[in-house]
Amino acid sequence: MAENATPACWLSQWATLGWLILAGATAGAAESMAGPTQTVYLEYQELGSRIKGWQLNITPQTEPFRKEPDWGGRHICRGTINSAFHGVERPGVPPGHAINLPFAWDYIQGKLYLDLNRNGDLTEHPAYSTQPGSGDYFYETFTNLHLAFNGAAPFHPVLVDIALYAHKGKAISGGNLTWYSFWQGKAVLQGHDCQVGLIEHPNHLGSAGEAFLLLRPWEERGTPFSLEDGLLTGFDYCTNLFAYGQAYHLACAYLPGEVPKYKLELTEAQTELGEVVMTGNSIQRVVLWEHQAKAPYTVVLDRPQPRVRVPVGTYNRYWVALRERATEAFSDYRDWFRPKPVTITAASPLTLPMGGPLTNSATVAAQGRTLAFEYQLQGAGGRYRLAGPVDRSKPPQVAIYQHGKEVGSGNFEFG
Repeated sequence: MAENATPACWLSQWATLGWLILAGATAGAAESMAGPTQTVYLEYQELGSRIKGWQLNITPQTEPFRKEPDWGGRHICRGTINSAFHGVERPGVPPGHAINLPFAWDYIQGKLYLDLNRNGDLTEHPAYSTQPGSGDYFYETFTNLHLAFNGAAPFHPVLVDIALYAHKGKAISGGNLTWYSFWQGKAVLQGHDCQVGLIEHPNHLGSAGEAFLLLRPWEERGTPFSLEDGLLTGFDYCTNLFAYGQAYHLACAYLPGEVPKYKLELTEAQTELGEVVMTGNSIQRVVLWEHQAKAPYTVVLDRPQPRVRVPVGTYNRYWVALRERATEAFSDYRDWFRPKPVTITAASPLTLPMGGPLTNSATVAAQGRTLAFEYQLQGAGGRYRLAGPVDRSKPPQVAIYQHGKEVGSGNFEFG
C-alpha cells in the first residue's frame, strides 16, 4: 500500500500541472487568439461580361412532361439539368443532383421551356428564344436568363446564359452555363479600402459552398473581372485568409429576405509566420493555397516586397499574376494544377523564384525527320502566358540560320 503524499509533494504536483496548462495555453495562443471583427454586408451585382463558365450535367428524358406545348410534330429534346461542374464531375460526390431543373428544348424553333416550379407543367412560363440553328447539329445559346436554380427554396435569381447542343433527331448531348452574378461590399484591411465579394457556385446558391472570394482594391470595383483570365482577382473561398500582412478568420452567412444579402465577418487572428524571398519582378499578385496546417490559410500577396512574411507550413500550390505597365501575364495553365509544394518555416527564409523578366524561348524536339518547335514565355520559376485577347492573325515566328544564311522559317500555331 502506497504511503500518503506529503504537503510538499502536493505542492510540487500542482506546480507541475499548472506549468503544463500554461505551456499548452501559450502554444495554442498564436492560433486561437482572436482580434477585432469587421462585418461587411454583400449586395447582389451583375456584370455585363462573363465571370465564369461551367458544364452542365444533363439527364435526357424520352417521356413527355405532364403538360407540354404543342410541338407540331417536331422532334424536341427533353431532359433535366442536374448540376453544374468544371472539368470532370466525379460520380457520387455531393451534391450530385443539386439543381434538378427539367426542360424541353425545341431546337427547330430556337425555344427553351423550363419547368421552374418543378411540377411537370411547361406551359406556365414563357419560353426563352434564340436564333434557331440549322443542319444536322444544333448549338443554341439562350442569353440573359434570370433563374432561381434551387426550386425548393426562395433563393434569389441569378443572371446566366444556357447553351445546349445535340444532333438532329437525337437525345441532347450536353450544355454549358455562363455566370454573370456576384455579391460585393467594402472592407478596410490594414488601412486598404478593398472590394470583397462572393461568386456563388450554381449547385450551392445561398451558401459559400464551392464559392469564390473576390478581393481587389476598392478603386477597381468598376472594372469587369473574370475568374478565368488568370489574374487571380478571385480565388476559392476560404475560412482562413492572409492578406495585407494580417491573418483573418472568415465567416459567411446568407440572409434571405425581400432584398437578400450576405453577411461576411472578417476576424483578425494571430499565427506563426515565416519569411519568403521572391526573386522576380513585376509581381502583381501571388496566391498560395492548399495549406497543410491545423488552420489552413489561403495567402494573398499584392505587389509584394522582395521579402514577405506568411503563415508557416507547406502549401501544395501557388499562382502568380504579373503586370508591367499595360502588359499582364500569369502562370501557364499547363503548370497550374501540377502540385508544386513549398514549405515555409520560422527558422530560415525560403527563396521562391517567380515573376519577370519574361523572355521568349522555344524548345526543339526531333520527331523522325521533322523538328518540332514549341514556343514558351519563360520567367522566374516557370512558364507564363500573356493575359487578354490574343491576335491570332500574328502568331510568333521562327527562323533558322546556318553560317549567317536563313535556311528555314515558319509560324507557330496556337495550341
